[in-house]
Amino acid sequence: MNYRSPVVLFVVVLALAMLAGGIAIFAPALLKVALLFLSVIPILITVVGVLDCISSGKSSNTILLWIIIMILAPLLGPLLWFAWGRRNT
Repeated sequence: MNYRSPVVLFVVVLALAMLAGGIAIFAPALLKVALLFLSVIPILITVVGVLDCISSGKSSNTILLWIIIMILAPLLGPLLWFAWGRRNT
C-alpha cells in the first residue's frame, strides 16, 4: 500500500481531526466526572476508617483521638489508621 498517496494522507488527517474534535467536545464532561471521582475517594476512605476505628474495640480515648486525626487529615489519617493504628494502639 502506498502511504504517500494524497488520498490516504487526506483520510488520515481527516480522521485525526474528527477524533480531536470528539475529544474536545467530551473533555469537559470527562473532567467533571474525574474530579467528582477524585473528590469522593478521600471521603469514602475517611468514612470507612472512622467506622473501622469505632468497631475496633479500643479504649474510647484512643478511638476519639484517631477520629480527630482522620477528620483533620482526610486521606492521611485513615491511611495511618489502617497501616499503624489498628495493630499498635
